[in-house]
Amino acid sequence: MGNAVKAALHDVDDSFDELIEGMREFIEDADDGRMTYAVAGFSEARGTVEVWLGSTLDGLPFQKRDDVHLGQPPISGDDLLRGFGKPIRDPAQITDLDDFARTLITLNRECVWGAKQGFAEGMHLVGGACELGVVTASGAEVRTVLTWPEDRVGELIRPAPVDWNEWRRTHAEQADPALAGSVVRLSRHERRAAEAKARRAA
Repeated sequence: MGNAVKAALHDVDDSFDELIEGMREFIEDADDGRMTYAVAGFSEARGTVEVWLGSTLDGLPFQKRDDVHLGQPPISGDDLLRGFGKPIRDPAQITDLDDFARTLITLNRECVWGAKQGFAEGMHLVGGACELGVVTASGAEVRTVLTWPEDRVGELIRPAPVDWNEWRRTHAEQADPALAGSVVRLSRHERRAAEAKARRAA
């Protein structure tokens, strides 16, 4: 969890805003080494859902992010097209949170780390299992949504190649392409990627 989070939680009653303020103060003093902090919640002060991300791995400051998705390294638009076959721009598009998490963490598992982040070249950091924590007003729940039994403690993580065409076919329920009655505008890059995909499928 990290010393900064533990210290901030100790001083928080029940406010997400208090947690964020506490973490901003404690991160500078915490002896957390190489740590990524990713926090999401509803800000009563600002009346909206917020995501905050920071990392001591590459000097990324702990700040509120405009991106809907949290990941380290951050998940790009190209990643989302590969994982979902469509842009995901609004949390309301998510119909199956567990399956949505499986795709995001699998995309992160593919990421290769190196000297820039303070690791040996060619390192993969996501392995073992993925746990999803859900916090609501009625309590908290943590459940395992994905495991990689081939990973072994003390050995390098070597992800098997993912057939993303097959992944999308078997995980089609994870997100709707758009909200009812809304229009999703694609960037030029997203539009070209979608057109190329359609040509390959024809």
